[in-house]
Parts: sequence; structure tokens; C-alpha cells
Amino acid sequence: MIRVFSTSRGVREFYANYKAKSSILPKAITIAEFESKAVFVKNRTFIDDDSRLLLLREALNFQEYKKLQFSSEFMTFLSHSEYIFKFFDELSSENIEIDRLKEFDMYALYDEHLEALEILRHRYITLLDKNSFVDRLNLSSLYSINEDYLKNLGGIELELDGFLSNFEIQLFLKCSKIVPFYIDLKLNRFNQKILTSFKKIGFDLDTGNAYKLNLSEKTISTCREIPKENIEADIKLFQVRLSQIGFLFSSIQRFIKEGLEPKDIAVVLPDESLVPFLKEFDKFKNLNFAMGNSYKSSMLYKRVEAIELYINIAKDEQKLRLKRLGITDDLLKKVQKIWKKKENQNEVVEILNEILSLDESEKELDLFNEEIFRFSIFLSKLEKLNLEQIFRLFLKRLKEQTMDDTRGGKITVMGLLETRGGNFRGVIVPDFSDDFVPRRSQKDLFLNTQIRKNTGLPTKEDRENLQKYYYHRLFENAEKLAISAISNETTMPSRFLDELGLRYKEGVQDDIYNTLLFRNSKSYTPKAREIPKLSYRLDSQSLSATKLNTLLSCKRRFYFKYIERIEEPNNVLESSNAQIGLKLHKALERVFSRDIANMDEAKIYAFLRDELFNSYADELEEFELESWMVRLKSVVANEKRRFDEGYRVYANELSLNSTLEGFKITGKIDRIDKKDDKLYIIDYKSGDIDKLLKQKIENMTNFQLEFYYLLAREKGRVDEVYYYDLKEASLKSEYNLQEKIEKLKTVLKSYKEPISSFEMCEKQSACLYCPYKKLCLREN
Repeated sequence: MIRVFSTSRGVREFYANYKAKSSILPKAITIAEFESKAVFVKNRTFIDDDSRLLLLREALNFQEYKKLQFSSEFMTFLSHSEYIFKFFDELSSENIEIDRLKEFDMYALYDEHLEALEILRHRYITLLDKNSFVDRLNLSSLYSINEDYLKNLGGIELELDGFLSNFEIQLFLKCSKIVPFYIDLKLNRFNQKILTSFKKIGFDLDTGNAYKLNLSEKTISTCREIPKENIEADIKLFQVRLSQIGFLFSSIQRFIKEGLEPKDIAVVLPDESLVPFLKEFDKFKNLNFAMGNSYKSSMLYKRVEAIELYINIAKDEQKLRLKRLGITDDLLKKVQKIWKKKENQNEVVEILNEILSLDESEKELDLFNEEIFRFSIFLSKLEKLNLEQIFRLFLKRLKEQTMDDTRGGKITVMGLLETRGGNFRGVIVPDFSDDFVPRRSQKDLFLNTQIRKNTGLPTKEDRENLQKYYYHRLFENAEKLAISAISNETTMPSRFLDELGLRYKEGVQDDIYNTLLFRNSKSYTPKAREIPKLSYRLDSQSLSATKLNTLLSCKRRFYFKYIERIEEPNNVLESSNAQIGLKLHKALERVFSRDIANMDEAKIYAFLRDELFNSYADELEEFELESWMVRLKSVVANEKRRFDEGYRVYANELSLNSTLEGFKITGKIDRIDKKDDKLYIIDYKSGDIDKLLKQKIENMTNFQLEFYYLLAREKGRVDEVYYYDLKEASLKSEYNLQEKIEKLKTVLKSYKEPISSFEMCEKQSACLYCPYKKLCLREN
């Protein structure tokens, strides 16, 4: 009889029970290993990941693929391929054909997508057959049971920790006809989905019980009620994420003092982005990291990334980073010279090896040399790419690789999935916040929840419940449990704590545990940036709506930005969103500067696509633009309707100046339309505009549309001012316009006198995304 476990950790735990016994060890393997040995496919080889990508790339060369709104450009294709394979693998594991999905797509919302995906899947499987490959996609239709292997085992006992796919259930049923097959499982309120799966094959099970099922005879061998245990935990809340680390190490120390062995303690991370901080504070190397060390931490990755960032951004901080990493000017010039050229494989490998040779310790490691070798083989099978694309591709591949952790600590740090099959006496879980627990599934690109539910595919709720099951099992088996969560203006503790019946005291503990975390640090009390005494006249320069909004929101930020003129630091996320917004504005300006009133929608849409895609920074930006093109179909339809009603574009990006209450006001209006001698002001918005529309007059800080109205009056009679919600393709009118103009006049009158005080704003929520928050000591 062989024992089968969900993970290799389960196998290790099983063997650990036999350390003190002088007997022959029973056999134990993982479920993945068992499945690979229990089946075989004649005259086929399992496809590797690189070949998988190349075949999919070849398969997508057909007209209908464009319906997916995905670009076929290679770097973008790499991002999209992950979604496509995930979708195909899921269908195969649940034995569901795309035709069945169409039956439940009653409103034909995904009809074109599903049609294109069906063709793509067929073409890909045809290529697999042509090249004698077997993949997860075609395994179910090709495999045979390895009867000799099963008979040698004598019998199988599977300890089920999670769900089973339809493919696995059918496979195990076939195995159970050859040898005795048992399944051990526990049912609670979080893994009830499996009840339906077992009911279909003849088992009527109840929640709250532990079962041993005889799959061969379709009988229940044993059933026992799971005793209900109250889960108790030490729960602390923190305002700042980093403060949790002090609590984490304090909990480890407490658990050990109370008698637990370090090897019996696990730190479980809902989000692994905490790992670098744990490593920094683990001065005595007590921790070992089950997830390994990412290649991102290697010097090879850092140097390739630094070169790529410098060439694309070329800021002073990037130049300094190159110097710190030892990148010579000669090497940099060599890369820059061929950056946009399509180079051959040998030249690329030569450059990568030169970068690798800068670090002797990594140069000697076989894993880096092997990675470059595999990469060179992969490149030889691709069409020619330029060096910029190759660097991005190489970074993507390195990012997905990990190296074993050799720190040797006895306390294991792991992700949630790695806890399966393990039993820990002490468990510590930081980041138990609503952002991370349960981890939200990415929105499926091709199907909605209802179709998934009707066809039996895993839904978002199913995935979240599975995570809850793993947490519940982990907590239930622990003798000691410590949990921390973030509680501030943007994050709250996970609601799953309430489902578990776990109570906690309100109030954050940052000060207490920061003392422990930084007790060996030199005492340092930071001070906020001092503001010199001065007298500033607001009417001395032109005033825009943005400038006024900054002043009314936070005088201190106004001082840094407009008086000291401190350049705002670059925020990658904000700059990315701003870049997309800028591209949308520019594309709409160019399109609506054309004489398009008599064109059909298809032609206007084509012009818009051309303008939007004349350049893009990377595949992520291209993906964002493709997503926007879907929304812009409705915008084009709305514009065509307005043109038919007689509206015409009067001006685009029009800069105007005027005076109001003695102030010189200025602004650039996105667009002005005209109909029957009346003007209509339009301000494009690609983000959320609800707050702008709902702002109370007495608390107003943003007077953008009021500025535009007052500026445009000199061009004619303004009938209406709008925000153009590009996401919803609708014009949203400013209401109470005249009242808001009167409020604006009152505000300007209050600033006739010089400003002498530049105090910080009272609401610290406004500091969250402020680029100057560090100067005010409000970064937390």
C-alpha cells in the first residue's frame, strides 16, 4: 500500500513519524508524482514550457484571434499566454468543452472570445499531435493507465487536502478498478464544494466529519465526527505593515520560552512581498524560507534590470545605480549601440555572459550558466528580437526562477499553499488583512461567475473558500497561534477573523513593537521640514484650477510645489496611470481635430487605434491600451450619435486666460463643442469622477469646470460644462454651476491678502499619495 499526499511536505511529515521505529518504511509520494507514474502516453513526450510557448505562438496565426483584443507582438503575447494557458488548463482539468460554455452564455457576452479561443485550442492541439507532444490540454484524451505500476503498489491511500478536479476523479476511479483505492478527507464548512463531486460518484457525505472512503467498492470504510475546537489566538493590529515584524519575532521568542521547538513553528505569509523585510531583520538567521530566494535578488538580475531602466528612463538615480552595481561605461555603450537593433543569438549571449562575469560568485554557479544556455536555445527558435525586447524577456524568465535558501534557520517561513500536509504546533501569520486574506482571484478574462457556476468551473467564491479551508486546518491543529493585521484608513483586518469566531481588541500596537524591532538602533527623532517665514501673494502669478486645488487641499504641499518648486519624486504606479491618461487625451485630441462628422464608427475607431498605438513603453502598457480600446468603442458610438444630432468640435486643447476677482486665471480646455451657436465644455476623465461630482459646495477644493466655464465665456455663450467619463462613455454635467462659481469668488476674495502660514492639512488621509509626505513625517 502506498500513501499519497498533496505536497512533498506531507510526505516528509509522514516519514518523520517513523524516525524512532525500527521497521521497513512504507512508500509515500506526492499526488503529482503519483499521477505522472499512473498514466502513460504511447509514442509521445511531455512538452516543456519553452516549446509550449512556441507552439501557442504558431497556433495564434489566424484571423479570429484579433477578436480577443490581444496583440500578437511577441512581448505582449508572453503576458497574454499566461491567461490563455490558465484558461485551457482549467477546462481540461474539469473535462469541459468550449461548446458547453457557449450554451450558458445566454447573452452572447463572450461569444466572439469563445469562438476565437476554440479555434486557437484546436490549432494548438493539432500542433501538439504533429510534433508528438502531450500536454495537459490533450492528456485526458490520450493517456492509458499504467496497470503494471499500480499492481506493484498493491493499493493506494490518498490523504486529500483540498479539492479534486474532474480529471483526477475520473483517473482515480479507473485506478480503483485495478487496485484498492482509499481516500481520507475531512469536511468542514469551507470545503463543501467537494461534497457535490463525491455525490456524483455515489458517496453521500456530511460536513463536520472525517471519512475514509473505499473508492474501489464505493463504500465508506470509516466515519467519525470531528470534535469542535475553539480556536484561540493572540491578535494584534498595526497601522504600519513593517511594525508587524517586531510582533512576529516577539511571538517566536514567546513560543520557544513556552516549550515549543523552533522546528515546530511556522511563519505563514499571505503575501510574500514581506519576505525581503523579514530577511533584513533576521540578523541571527533563525528563519528558513520554503519559497526559496528569487532570482530577482541576484546580481545578474539587478544589473540587467539597471541597464534596461537606465536606457529607458535615463535619470540620475539610475546612473548612480549602475555605478554602484559596477556597470562600466564600455559595457553600457556596447548595449546602447545595439539596443534597438535585431541582434543574433551569439551577440546577446556574449553580453549576458559579460554581465554575469562581473560577479565571480554567481559566475561559478551552474544555475546561472544553465539559465543563459537554456535562454540561448529558446532565442534561436524565435524570430529576431531587438536587445531591448530580449532583456525584458530574460528578466521575465529570471523573475519566475528561485534558488534554494541556504540560511539553515529552523523556523520555516512559507506561503499558504506550502502549509498543506504540514502540522505545526506554533503558527504565526502576519498580514491577516482584508487585502490579502483571502487572496482575491484575478478577474477571469473570458467568463463571468454565473457561467463558471453553471458549468462546474471553480468560481471566485470556490477559490476563496479553499484558502479559508487551509487557514482553518492550520489554525485548528496549532497549539499556539499569533496573528497580526493592518488597521488604518485604507486597510482593515480580514473579515475571515469573524467567520472563525476570533475576537481582537481595537487599537494599534506599533509603538510597543517598534521599540523591540529597533532597540539596537541609534536613537533618532526625525523632524519635519521647517518652513521659513514669508509673505506670498497668490495674485502675483497666473492661477490655474490645479494650483488652487493644491492650495485648498494642503498649504504645505502648495509651498513645496509652487514656492520651493521641489520636483515631485517619480511614483511608478501613478506615473504609469498618468501616462495612460495622457495618451488617451492626445489620441482623442488628434482624432477629434479631424473632419470626422461624416465618417462611420469603424473608421473613427480605426483612427483612434492608430493614434493610441503609435508608441508604447512596454507590453504592460500595451495591454492597458488594449483594455481601453474595448471601452472606447462605446465612446466612438456616443460621439457618432452626438455628431448626428448636430454637435461639432469647436476647439481642442485650447489655452485661455481671463481675470476673476483681480486674479489672472488660466487653463487649457480638453475640448469645446458647438451646436446652434452654443458652446459645450468637455473635460476628459479616465479615472474615478464620482468624488468630483459629489463634492459639497462648502468643502469644495476642485473648481476645474468652473474655471473652464469662466474662461470659455469670452468665446461665446456656454450652455453646459461636462466631465467626459471615458470608462462609462457618458457626459456628466456639472450641477449647481452658478452656486459653485459664487463659492469660487468667495474663496479668491479670502486670498486677497498675502499668505504667511503654510500649515499641514488636518486630514492625514490626504497624505497617502502625496509626494511630499516624507518631508512632513506623514509617510505612515
